Amino acid sequence: MTFFINYDAEDILRQATKSTLRYERGNPISALDEVSVAIKDEIDCSSYPTIGGTKWLYKARPCIGDAYSVMRLRSYDAIIIEKTNMHELGSWIEMWTQSHRKKG
Repeated sequence: MTFFINYDAEDILRQATKSTLRYERGNPISALDEVSVAIKDEIDCSSYPTIGGTKWLYKARPCIGDAYSVMRLRSYDAIIIEKTNMHELGSWIEMWTQSHRKKG
């Protein structure tokens, strides 16, 4: 499984350049200004599809905007660098945990 699934190099460079200019002027927006953040694929983030580890979710429920957490990160000028992969709808982890619990 690939860890990172979506990124936009031009957008990352644009965000980083703006942040660098703020730092050079001594005007960072927040403590998160210039901090790189990857967004888990189950969280909506504009310009990236939210597929939840599937090949179909983005068709059934397209991403139409940022989730609240992403909006807050953007408001503090954190650099959104990419979306991270996950197992299909996060279901494998639950199955693995249940099957590996200690039997009492």
